[in-house]
Amino acid sequence: MNQLHAPTSTPTRLLDAAEHLFAMAGYAGASVRAVAASAGADLGSVRYHFGSKAGLFGAVLRRRVEPLNERRLGELADLEQRAGGRPCDLEALLDAFVTPAFELLTHPVHGADWVKLVARVRLDPEPFRAAGPSGFQDVIDRYLAAMQRALPDLDAIELRYRWHFFFGAQVNTLVDAAALRSVVGSESVGADAEALKPRLIRFCAAGFRA
Repeated sequence: MNQLHAPTSTPTRLLDAAEHLFAMAGYAGASVRAVAASAGADLGSVRYHFGSKAGLFGAVLRRRVEPLNERRLGELADLEQRAGGRPCDLEALLDAFVTPAFELLTHPVHGADWVKLVARVRLDPEPFRAAGPSGFQDVIDRYLAAMQRALPDLDAIELRYRWHFFFGAQVNTLVDAAALRSVVGSESVGADAEALKPRLIRFCAAGFRA
């Protein structure tokens, strides 16, 4: 069979349906039965492939977050290699961290659902903590170590506070374009991620250096 016309596998259909329904209704509001029906699969296929609702939710998250983490680590490794043992540029570090997230959240196929799902995770983080992917803290620690070398005079605890503020600014910028349009007073704001990103990086770099 031509691979371009191969039918989508049952696990992929379940993941696509679950991502959409978790994004629309939240973890508590999206039932396994609704996911299976939306995917055109029987209810038992969820248990067979993912074990439980929590297992399905974890798989939805891992499908996006694990490649995101790998990309961020790859970008950091490239920066460090080019730096040749010297501290990396602060703005370059921030760009390396935020660019993969911007690309994921503006993806033409699944970006809209992922934006909504990230927003729901921010409001209700417990299902994410229980079923979410591992390794996220390792990525943050790698970036913090590189940023500590870039900002050697900044106290390590203060660096972590500022990282928290930076991460929040990044997520809020990406998931709440409507609020940004309201503040700026233009419907075109938020449509161009490449125009938003340098503003975010300039603002956050100044905060790290303050």
